[in-house]
Amino acid sequence: MQLPRVLLVIGKGGVGRSTLCAALGEVFAARGERTLLLETADAEVFGGWYGGGPVGYKGRDLKGDDLLHAISLSPGEAIREYLMRQVRFRLLYRMVFGNRPMRSFLDAVLGLSDLITMGKVADLERETRSDPAGGTATLAWDRIIVDMPATGHGMSMLGAPWAMAELTRVGPLHRNAVWVQELLDDPQRSALIVAGWAEDLPVTEAVESINKMGKEGLPRPRITVLAGLPEPALDADLRPSLEVLSKLDEERMPAGLRDAVQAMGGRLELLDRCQSFVKRLADAAPDADSWQLPRTGPELSPIERVDKLAGLLGQFLATGDADSESEQ
Repeated sequence: MQLPRVLLVIGKGGVGRSTLCAALGEVFAARGERTLLLETADAEVFGGWYGGGPVGYKGRDLKGDDLLHAISLSPGEAIREYLMRQVRFRLLYRMVFGNRPMRSFLDAVLGLSDLITMGKVADLERETRSDPAGGTATLAWDRIIVDMPATGHGMSMLGAPWAMAELTRVGPLHRNAVWVQELLDDPQRSALIVAGWAEDLPVTEAVESINKMGKEGLPRPRITVLAGLPEPALDADLRPSLEVLSKLDEERMPAGLRDAVQAMGGRLELLDRCQSFVKRLADAAPDADSWQLPRTGPELSPIERVDKLAGLLGQFLATGDADSESEQ
């Protein structure tokens, strides 16, 4: 499966967005691609998982091999960097954006923090670095994976360029908004991944966000991910056996067999429920690839969960199918 350089992952809090982002990063880094994980809204997750403390706005190499890096995008730092580059007057910046009521007003009315954060993503997509050997400069990052905020804030951030472009019409903020729109609208440069969890509320929120993207003219997801599924089971083999056993008189069954039949029935109910979640996501985004990921046990550390998912994602990306439904 061929994916663009910039991947934006959005979903309800708690569905494993950060784990998914880190796992994708591990897959690309293992291929020798220089990969950047971007945390938004002041999140600081990856530094703790990989050791070494917070990564901060300047970012750092997570594994010491120059292949997997992380940056925490602080809205305040992003705004300061942008405006110092635009207006070049430190005093004006302090007067306007160092004023908390003014900053809150601009955020509430213009969605300024969300736009500038997305502008930083677009800036990093075009960033170059010089060749130590003196050759031609190359793009700094082969892959950029953006860990968006939870769905509500994430949708606001995703829509910020369109809102700002409509509101401003001209000027540097308008140009910045259009620049981000061009990145998000170009399937050769970016793709949106909507992540869900195999429970009703996260799937409902994922479906609602996809529907909202369509209504508001925002980019549609290229991939939907449903995580938290039970480990693969031979559903086709279980069902005929259960149908035969269910016709027997439970009162005459040995206790062990009765318990096994009940367990099998519960397992099939769970699989049917999870399959309904898969269908709901597929119906909401019929043109998107579908990735289905198993539940990772609570006994695993965050980095162990990342490693487990990286193995599965490597198969999806290598074959374009594996357990993915992209070929359907």
